[in-house]
Formats: sequence, C-alpha cells, structure tokens
Amino acid sequence: METKERTAESVNSTAQSINPDAKVQNITENCNAFCSNFDELSKEQLKALEDELQQLEIGNIPDESEPKALYTINDVPVLYPKSIALVVAQKKSGKTNSVGLLMCASIIKGNSVLNGSIKCNEGTIRILVFDTEQPDRDARQTLRRVMVTAGYDKTEQWNKHDIRSISLRNKNEKEMQTLILVGILRYEPKLVVIDGIADVVRDINNQTESKAMLQWMATLAEKFNCCILGALHLNPGTTKATGWLGTQGMKKFTDCIIMTKKDGSFTLSHEGRGRSPQPVHFKIADADGDGIGKWESVATSTIEDVKRNVDNDRRATIADVEFPIAMTELAEIVAKKREIKIPAARNYIKDSLEDGGYIERYKVGNNVWFNLKGTDDGQQELF
Repeated sequence: METKERTAESVNSTAQSINPDAKVQNITENCNAFCSNFDELSKEQLKALEDELQQLEIGNIPDESEPKALYTINDVPVLYPKSIALVVAQKKSGKTNSVGLLMCASIIKGNSVLNGSIKCNEGTIRILVFDTEQPDRDARQTLRRVMVTAGYDKTEQWNKHDIRSISLRNKNEKEMQTLILVGILRYEPKLVVIDGIADVVRDINNQTESKAMLQWMATLAEKFNCCILGALHLNPGTTKATGWLGTQGMKKFTDCIIMTKKDGSFTLSHEGRGRSPQPVHFKIADADGDGIGKWESVATSTIEDVKRNVDNDRRATIADVEFPIAMTELAEIVAKKREIKIPAARNYIKDSLEDGGYIERYKVGNNVWFNLKGTDDGQQELF
C-alpha cells in the first residue's frame, strides 16, 4: 500500500512539474522516479493511463470535416470558426480599414466588396468589434464608411445589421478581458475583432503573459465557435509584429492579414497555412469631402510587379553605398534615404537587405560590417 501511495505521488509530481516554468533537473528527477516505480503501478492505475493514451491516438480521434471559412479573399478561404487570426500594419496603414471591409462584406447585397475580391461566405454574420485605440469619433467614421460602401445612407445604424462596436479605450487590461468575454456571451458573434490587442495584455514583450493571451484567445474561439481576429502594429520599418505576442502570434495564428499603404492606396495581402491569395488593392474615395467616403478598388499589380518594385526599392537604397561598410555608417545612410530613425534603419538592414539576400555581415573585432552578398571585396555592380 505504501509503495502504491509513493507511486501515485510520483505520478502527480511528474504531472505538476511538466509546465513551461519547470526546471529540467526537476523534470529529470521526477521522470526517473516515475520510471523506477512503473512496474509497481496497480492494475487500475495502469489501465487508466493506457485508456487515456489510446484516446489520444490520432486514429481514434473522430475525423471532423473542415469547417467552412467565414470569408474568401480572391477565392482563397480565410478566417475559420474556432480559429484565431491576426491583422498587422504599420501605424496609419489600414488595420481598421481591413476590418471595415470584412464588416461591409457581411451586410452588402451579394456579400462581396471590391469587385468580388472579399466575400462573406455565410451571408450576413454577427460581428463584434472591440476597439482599444481609436477615439469614438474615428470609430464612428469607420462604421459610417462601412454603411456607405455597402449602399446604405451614412446615417443608417450599423447595429441593425448585426454589427456591434464597443470602445474599450479607457479600460485597463483586466476590464477589457472581462468585457470581451461578456460581449461574446451576450451577442454570440461569428467574428470577434480586437482592434488593438496589445492593450489587452499588460506587457506584449513578456513571454508568459503573451502565451497566456494566445491561449485565452484560442480557448474563447473554440468554446464559442467563432473566429477571433486581433489587430497589431508592425515594428517600424519591418514586417515583424510588435513584441513577443506579435512574433509568436504570426507563427501560431491560422490567418494573418497584412496591410500596407503607399501613395494614398492600400494593399491587403494574406499569409496563412494554405495558399495565399493575390493581394487586394483599394483606396478611400471621398467624393463628398465629408471625411467618410467609401472603399473602391484600384488597378491591381501582378505579384511579379510587386516583387519587382520591392527589389528595385531595396537596390536603390544601397545603389551608391561603398562596400564594405560598418553597420553604424550604413544605418545612417539608410535612415537618411528612407527618412526613418536609426533603430528602424537597423531593422530594415536586417529584415529587408540582409535577410533579403542583398548584403551579408561579418565581424571586424567587435564591430559589425557589411559587404554585398557573394562578394569578398569592395563595391560591386548592382544592376
């Protein structure tokens, strides 16, 4: 009896020790204790563990059919029930506009916007938006743009069309989390948008808090059969989302919508676990000059054109740079050419130039230097 109790304690101790903060030494000690006592488990204990193991075997898990996506972007399914997704952009580059287009596709006749580029597959769905960033006036303006683009008068009330928008701007993170849960329970939405997800967690650079936030979102999505779409900024001058939450989120989210803005036009692109659709290009046409306007398609570029423009832009940034060059000097040149600050210039050097295969780094003592990719000496021909 004493042996069985000791074995049970070992099992419990092992289970409790396996968590993200457990020390390797403790795990090893408990594992050794469990293994040494394995033969002494009672038949009932062993049967219970074997039954649980069998239930978790892939072949024994019911094969559920894949749920239907809530939307399609250029005929590619995106945003599924019971999933978490992300929309990212630099500041003032269209995060909220992308959310507005999703709302618009839900209520417009035919359930598609921008010449069919974005479609709502379910017809009209219930959408719940939590805004942690925008002043009420700006949020109201976006909602009026939704109504105008969908063919309604700008004074039409959006909540008549299963769209709810709630401002959490003056709440702390705990209050936000509570109100988000209450809102989901109250309205039973198919799509939940948290516009400003960084505000719902105390520190987006804290690994433990960010993991808990991702798990919280996934649990809500699974429990309430909805898609939860979080909106987050990108680090200045990069394509990486802010903080640990953003870095890991872009890996874990089923869908990631990426917004960019150039010369007054927006581009909506998508990355996910399946194939990526062609980008959607649009603008805000404000014929009445009332600051509301509506979303309209603009002539789209081919993927090859987009890649060519990016390539030309990066080459132009370093076209007259004399290589090899120290990081400090290159950062100053890039900052001046692209009209960005030094930290953003360093990010651009790493993410766009180095990772893009244009330059490579090496060390001279404790200093970082760069040369053109694949060269050993001096300035090389770029074009």
